[in-house]
Amino acid sequence: MQRVPVRYGLSLFLVVVAFLFMGGCGVIRIHIRHFPRATSEFRTHPIGVRAFNSSERTLSDAWWEFIFDDIDRAERRFRSCVPSETAELRTIRLAIPIVILPAGSVELDDTVVYGITTLDAIFLPSNHVSEQNLVHEWVHVYLYYSGKRYSGDYFHRNELFGKCSVSYYSSF
Repeated sequence: MQRVPVRYGLSLFLVVVAFLFMGGCGVIRIHIRHFPRATSEFRTHPIGVRAFNSSERTLSDAWWEFIFDDIDRAERRFRSCVPSETAELRTIRLAIPIVILPAGSVELDDTVVYGITTLDAIFLPSNHVSEQNLVHEWVHVYLYYSGKRYSGDYFHRNELFGKCSVSYYSSF
């Protein structure tokens, strides 16, 4: 067995560290920086979804009610467009915590997004918590855990993204 020179190992380590700080690994940075800690403020929705506040400000009771209303609407929307979801998959999906980020948007690979999932948490900026964004991230989670798409369909090729999308103008 041939040994790897120390210089090579150090170079590889530095390349990996540099990659973690590049835009391509934005999800990892968000996950590490904002994943809920033991001291994080959170509320549990009656259906079992936990929402954590990582927005760097205290959320009022009215704001939490607003978030819970969005969770209610998102759950109804998701169940209407994915009626075949099994009880086991629903339990897994609802166990994924929602992490509320500071207001703004998230840049991922030089693209502005209004929510991301690492498949073990959903991250939404506080000004973009909405039925549409939550359903979109739940579709990623569903596709991954159901085995229909590896990595939750990063490129949005599955028809569920169109079927489950919310049109804000449909009620006008």
